[in-house]
Amino acid sequence: MTDADIIRRLGASEKVGYAAIHRLEKSGLGFPEKQRFQGKKRWWPAVRAWFDDHYGFHPTGRDRSR
Repeated sequence: MTDADIIRRLGASEKVGYAAIHRLEKSGLGFPEKQRFQGKKRWWPAVRAWFDDHYGFHPTGRDRSR
């Protein structure tokens, strides 16, 4: 997905969304990188998994922090 697609999916405004993605890229928190083979887009399942993990949502019920 493009960053614009991700921002729309998350329901953020463009201004806030682009600023947040920029901060996440620079943060060292492991936000998924753009993939060259995908036309410099991010893989949505990796982005969603990053947010789920970052906010402690684990649909399998397994707590990865232990």
